[in-house]
Amino acid sequence: MLVALGLTLIYGVLVQINFAHADIVTLGAFSAYFFMHGVGGGYIPSIAVALVVGGVLGGLMNAAIFAPLQRKGSELLPLIATIGVSVMMENAMLAWFGPIPYAFESPYSNEVIRLGGTFITVQNVLIIAVSALTIAFLYGFMKFNVSSARRCARCRRTAKQPG
Repeated sequence: MLVALGLTLIYGVLVQINFAHADIVTLGAFSAYFFMHGVGGGYIPSIAVALVVGGVLGGLMNAAIFAPLQRKGSELLPLIATIGVSVMMENAMLAWFGPIPYAFESPYSNEVIRLGGTFITVQNVLIIAVSALTIAFLYGFMKFNVSSARRCARCRRTAKQPG
């Protein structure tokens, strides 16, 4: 749900579809997995590593690929570039990590809550709670700041002007 929320947010502000969005999230998840299992990091720090890796990768992709193409004035060029970046990242991850699924165990995935005849893990409750809080925060933020965020995304010179 959070991946779809991020994709929607990017499209809502930048009016650009990023087909490589899921691949960035996947690479962040792999970095969290290897930080936790390879380095011995904890669960929460591994989530922070995933966020940092995803943010840095997204920023680098924007600076190196998307921003130069957007300056050319075509909406189609960045769209095609996102497809190319997505294919490249998918094949690179397949070559590096192989087709083997990796299990990302958390301290909360084995704790089960029973509600009547329904069973739900604490991990799923945390996912739902974090998703709901994130959606509420972004709704409030975008409701009051969407026009200024769009102006900033479209024209940096105008965005720097006071008022």
